[in-house]
Amino acid sequence: MENNWGLVVLSILEEVTTPYTIILCEDFEYRIDYDEWNKLMEEFIDRDVSYMPIGRLWKYTKEEYWNGYEGGKKLWFYSASNSPGSSLSVDAIYKTELLREKLTDLMNYNSRRFPINLPHHYEDIFHEPNGVTRWGDNILCAVPKEVILMHKQEETETRLNK
Repeated sequence: MENNWGLVVLSILEEVTTPYTIILCEDFEYRIDYDEWNKLMEEFIDRDVSYMPIGRLWKYTKEEYWNGYEGGKKLWFYSASNSPGSSLSVDAIYKTELLREKLTDLMNYNSRRFPINLPHHYEDIFHEPNGVTRWGDNILCAVPKEVILMHKQEETETRLNK
């Protein structure tokens, strides 16, 4: 197997035929049931959302961000140019084609802080000013109104980021 996270995921995407792709890490606690997930995804698809981070929701669901969002039933919506986050998240739901484009673009970057075999490399490269806001006003993004999953390192940074 290739020792390049982006290349591995890009090769997996060659097999994906769905309009959306979700990337989930294994070390998350899920706080949503099947029916709630389906309602959330129905709204996501109906609104033609292109990107929805699902990690670090403890941060982006806080009331301090609500004024920058448009409210839905289960989701908050915002244009990419008004993203509350500073980087593209690995833990997210993407339009498959958009994820494919970003991973192809990732191949043009060498390692900075993290080795290319880690997903952290993706988030490091696609951090502002090269992050979400670069997509502009025409890309609709969303964040769940509720924390639907939580990383074990609740409200902390990983050791790699320190």
